[in-house]
Amino acid sequence: MYPDINSSKPHRYYLISYPRTASNLLLKILAVESQPGFSSGGYDGGYFFMPVDGILCERHLRSRCVSDWTSDERREVQESFQTCFENQLRWVESAQSQGHSIFVKEHTTFFADPIVRTRLQFGADAVNEPNWTVRYAGGSTHSTLNTSVLPDEFLLTWLPTFLIRHPAVAFPSYYRTIIEREGKELAAADNFASLVITVEWSRALYDFYLQHRDALPCSPAQRSEWPIVLDADDVINHPEIISLYCAKVGMDPQTLRFSWDQADPEKLAKMHPAQRAMRTTIYGSTGIVKGKSLQELNILDEASKWRSEFGDIAAQHIEKLVRQAMPDYEYLRARRLRATPA
Repeated sequence: MYPDINSSKPHRYYLISYPRTASNLLLKILAVESQPGFSSGGYDGGYFFMPVDGILCERHLRSRCVSDWTSDERREVQESFQTCFENQLRWVESAQSQGHSIFVKEHTTFFADPIVRTRLQFGADAVNEPNWTVRYAGGSTHSTLNTSVLPDEFLLTWLPTFLIRHPAVAFPSYYRTIIEREGKELAAADNFASLVITVEWSRALYDFYLQHRDALPCSPAQRSEWPIVLDADDVINHPEIISLYCAKVGMDPQTLRFSWDQADPEKLAKMHPAQRAMRTTIYGSTGIVKGKSLQELNILDEASKWRSEFGDIAAQHIEKLVRQAMPDYEYLRARRLRATPA
């Protein structure tokens, strides 16, 4: 049983991903802005918390344990999280007041709790303080599996989809964009502090939603469908899965867009380097660019290519991150949406 596209009650759909999972491609195909009864806002369809990531980068906070931040640095980051949250909430409530369902995306790295981030980078015992949680009139609960700064009560106003991609594809791709944006020296600085990418946070939030499935904002008969997992490999190489996904979120499959015009070179030249780096493939294409299938991926072979491309030290770091992420990726992939039962 799927949401009724003509239902009078608008829903909130959260696409939760990590960098380089083809989220821009998925939104391009879904054509949310053309879907009847849907709104997608923020920066390129979401990323309401991206300004916080900018502060972490500009203040060089990514390479430091949160307990070492100054009081001014802590205040600036906390205030930015709160401002981003309030901007998101204001936009969501405005769109829903017009009867629109909401479909937005966010990277786990953008709304990650700094306490959780510090423990990932420096170890579980690196910091001993409560989780950071934005202020929300609906509640302030922050359970163990919640790796974000959002309170449990707010997360449970959404129906979540987790977009994943094989770490051996996503992680080196993300490192390339960092190099393009910051240069090789800065990309590798402070033990690759810029390369904070993990599937662990996606899995934790997925398990959070499983644990609270009975509280999801849909009918009891629909709750067994959530949370949903999409794999970028299916989006790229088996796009028929997107039609199935459309039915689940109440979108119109006839509105899907599998071809588009190539981006204008002058427009590309005026873009911020970070935006251009993240969207090179989609801006240079006129449709889905087929990728290497998962059956062809071998981490040892890929690591050899990374050594040639990035150098030994960077390649070793990326390979370590990839291997650490594989159990969480395989856990989520086993639960992904499929056109036919497993």
